[in-house]
Amino acid sequence: MFFTWRENDKFDPKNWGYMPERAESGPSFLRVLFPDHLGRLRSLQVRWDGGDLPSPGFDGSSIPWFAKIERSDMTLIPDPETLRSPPGIVFANSAGPEGPFESDPRLILGKVVKKAKEMGFEPVLGVEPEFFLVRDDGEGKRIRPADRGGYFSVPPREASAVIERAAAAIEEAGGRPVKYHHEVAPGQYELVIEGGDPVRTCDLVSLMREEMRLSAADLGLRATFMPKPFSGINGSGMHMHLSLRDASSGEAVMGRGRELSPVGSAFLAGLLRRAREITAVAAPTVNSYKRLVPGHEAPVYVSWGRSNRSALVRVPFYGGKVSRIEFRAPDASCNPYLVAAVSLAAGLEGIELGLEPPEESGFNVYEGGGEMETLPPNLAEAARELRSSQLARSVLGEGLVEEMAARQEAEWRAYLESAGGWEETLGKITDWELERYL
Repeated sequence: MFFTWRENDKFDPKNWGYMPERAESGPSFLRVLFPDHLGRLRSLQVRWDGGDLPSPGFDGSSIPWFAKIERSDMTLIPDPETLRSPPGIVFANSAGPEGPFESDPRLILGKVVKKAKEMGFEPVLGVEPEFFLVRDDGEGKRIRPADRGGYFSVPPREASAVIERAAAAIEEAGGRPVKYHHEVAPGQYELVIEGGDPVRTCDLVSLMREEMRLSAADLGLRATFMPKPFSGINGSGMHMHLSLRDASSGEAVMGRGRELSPVGSAFLAGLLRRAREITAVAAPTVNSYKRLVPGHEAPVYVSWGRSNRSALVRVPFYGGKVSRIEFRAPDASCNPYLVAAVSLAAGLEGIELGLEPPEESGFNVYEGGGEMETLPPNLAEAARELRSSQLARSVLGEGLVEEMAARQEAEWRAYLESAGGWEETLGKITDWELERYL
């Protein structure tokens, strides 16, 4: 399905295959990657001639929310399980002078995974990142979709080239891209990487976003994970598929044939119970809430249903069997580590408390969900819900919750000051958003 990268391959306009020429001599550099709190990868290239992995120091005060300037010395601790050499890449956790950095997104998710294992479960995460390929005027203020296709349309060759080049980079990093296809909106695509361990899955999704941007730029396009770059058509989600296996047997425990199991029901109930509180993590920008509107396959009501893409939580029902649940609130701009952490934690809490989910919504909730509880309608309300969430504080930490909520409240005020009232601008994408998010 995907192009294979070969030494010294170059761009060939006849087949759109591409591989940048590698240096044949010189020092060997290890690319050390770690996520910041916005879900973007930070990168440091360190000389490495084999042997023990380096633990380079860095200035934590130069990355928002990492460290104060008076306590700024931090260290990267590579995760040897993620090492791939060649191409010379490893993911790392962060540490401060006193030890592991408690607000490190990889560490936060790792703690929730550990708790699941202590409860006897092996969590599995699958992620479906959507994105747009666009053309612009060179300043990013006027953009248009790179094609006019729709769901499962045959991609233009240049779009396939962008995606397959990024997929090849993911494969070299140890991931397994399993499919890509045109999504519903013009210029919109989805690339899916095989799921598995939650931390490793989020590593690969974060890398995929960066590689997609680089690949698109090299081939004359722009890849954007902005949740809603165009009004009137679907936005880009990052749906998360959550499942649990028995830690001893490896058996799936979320479903029993056509029905949710007691474990699956309680997990789903826990996620719905905390949905409003964690929306600010899943939909972290002003622009996110222009995606969360009725009619564009994005959730609005706190509901669930089998095969129901109008619900917040869909229980996939392929082949008449239940094996996982899909959380549809996260969008393409979110930090996948933090969303996975709070989502898993909410589900595990549901299991601990033996919760029961509400009645299934077997109908189009956009048309019949008027009496249901809704997700927060804008970033300001979502930030307030996050501040009040004891679950979010227990998983993310008091300091990180306060930092996230304060940043989102400031972003909301900046939007209103620049773009105008929310009700008046909800139906359009403003220049302020394009300049900030594109």
